[in-house]
Amino acid sequence: VCRTGLLANVSDVSLDADYYVAIPTTRAELVVPLLIDGVVIGVINVESPDAGTFSASDERILTSFAEQAAVAVKSAQLHERMRDQAGREALINSIISAMHRTTDLDEILQIPCEGLATALHVDRAYVALVDWNEKVARFVHAYSIDKSDVFTGVFPLSAMPELSERLWRGEAVAASDVFAEPILEAARCSYERYNTRALVYQPVVQLGDWHAVLLVCSSEERRWSVDELAFIKTVAEQMGTAFVQAELFKQVSQAKREWELTFDAMSDGVLLVDTNMRVYGANAAVADMLRMRRKDLLGKDCCELIAPPGGGECPIHRSIEGATRLHMQFVPENIGRLVQLTVDPIADSKGAVAVLRDVSDIRRAEADARRQSVILSQLVS
Repeated sequence: VCRTGLLANVSDVSLDADYYVAIPTTRAELVVPLLIDGVVIGVINVESPDAGTFSASDERILTSFAEQAAVAVKSAQLHERMRDQAGREALINSIISAMHRTTDLDEILQIPCEGLATALHVDRAYVALVDWNEKVARFVHAYSIDKSDVFTGVFPLSAMPELSERLWRGEAVAASDVFAEPILEAARCSYERYNTRALVYQPVVQLGDWHAVLLVCSSEERRWSVDELAFIKTVAEQMGTAFVQAELFKQVSQAKREWELTFDAMSDGVLLVDTNMRVYGANAAVADMLRMRRKDLLGKDCCELIAPPGGGECPIHRSIEGATRLHMQFVPENIGRLVQLTVDPIADSKGAVAVLRDVSDIRRAEADARRQSVILSQLVS
C-alpha cells in the first residue's frame, strides 16, 4: 500500500506473502492509504480474526475516513509550518530591530542562539567569532533548550582544515550524523560529550570576510530540510550585516574622535551654527573666550553669544542671510576683548561656521611698537 498508494483488502493473510505477522490470530486485513497530494504519508489498517470479513462497503467507509484524516493531517502540517514560519520571521525581525536599536555587536549576537534553537526545535545553538590573529573560532554565545552543558572556549581552525576551508568559502556544512562525516572526526569527543548527533555549521560572511560561525546541534540524527538550511543562511546574512554596521560605526566613531581632537586643538574659537541660528558645535577655545562650559553653549542663539556693543545686528545672522563671507573686528559684549570674526555660510544648509580670533594682544603689541617708534624718533631728533 505504501509503495502503490492503492487500497488492499486481504481476505486471508496466510495466503499473502507480503503479510508480516504481528497478531497471530489475524486472518483478514483491510489497509487504506493516507494520501496528501498523491503522496502516501501513512496508512489506516484494520484486522479481523475471521477470513473474508471486509466488504466493498467497508472499503468505502474506511476510504472516506482516510480521506478526511488526510485532510486533517494536511491542515495540521500547514498550521505547524505557518507557526514555524512565524517564529522564524520573528527571529529575523528581532535581529533587524536590534541593529536599528543598538550598535553593540555583542548585544546583537546574543539574539540568534535562543531564536535558532526554538525555531528549529534543536537542542543547542552557538555563535563563534573567528579570531584571525589566533586562528581559532571563539565561542561567545550559546543556548541549550534543556539548560544542559554547552561547549565553551575556542576551537583551532587548523584542527578541521577541510571544514574551515569550506566555511571560509562561504559554504554551509550540514551533517545528519556527525559520526558518519570524516571531516568532523577531530571533534568527535566534543560531540559525544555534548550529546550532538546532527548539526549545521553556517559561516557568517559579508563583503568577502568570514566573521563568525552559527552552529545548531541536535541530539538525534536529523536530515536537514532545504527550508531549514535557507533559514539558517538568512539569519547568518543578517548577522553579517550587523558586523559590517559595527565596523562602519567603529570607523565613524574613530573619525569623530579624531575630528574632535583636531577641533579642540585649534587656538581659534569655532562656533557651528544651524539654520535656526542655534549653536550645535563649539570647541574648547570659544568656550574659554565666552567663559562658559561647552555643553551650555549648545542650543544657544548665536546672536546672544557674540552680540556687538550696543545691541547691533548679529554678524553671523547677517552673513547667513546674505549668503556671503563676513570678516570683521569688534568687541563682543560677552568677550570684552577685540576679536577678529570670520563667518563662512555653509552651502545649501543656511548654517555657518564662525571663527573667532583674539587679536587684543596683537593690537596691544602693535600699539606698544608704535609708541616705542615715536619715542625713538624723538630721541634721535
